[in-house]
Amino acid sequence: MKNIPTANEYYRDYLGNDVVILTLATDAEEGDRMVVYQSVRSGENYVITLEKFQSRVNDSKHPELKGADRFVKLDPSAISNASVDPRLEAFIDARTTSEKLEILRTMKEDATDVMLTIMGTYLDMDLENKSRDDKYNAIKNSLLMKQQYEGGRLRD
Repeated sequence: MKNIPTANEYYRDYLGNDVVILTLATDAEEGDRMVVYQSVRSGENYVITLEKFQSRVNDSKHPELKGADRFVKLDPSAISNASVDPRLEAFIDARTTSEKLEILRTMKEDATDVMLTIMGTYLDMDLENKSRDDKYNAIKNSLLMKQQYEGGRLRD
């Protein structure tokens, strides 16, 4: 039996898209085990049966991929750099709280749940089980508080 994916594991699908597992669920009507995952690139959420997740690619539809697994587990460091939004890298590399806050503001409308989770983790925040908007606001408020503290300190 194949490994069962768990939350926060990364996989690459047979088309080369990187995804992160959000959770496993059970179909309320059919009882099938389902895998809920998110595209690292787009932030879109998807659901697929565990059986199909663990299956091989359909050879008749994709003869060039004969025998390939539909999803392959990745080490998080193996995620394609092309799939990382440059603003996320800029946020992590920013030297000041003001810079981080400005970068965050540019991401207000299109930051994905995964991006915000990474940013929160970088800031040592627990954002688990929060909505995308709640994550954004928590990060923004944390940065505003830090900015206010830094601006109010006496300097020599």
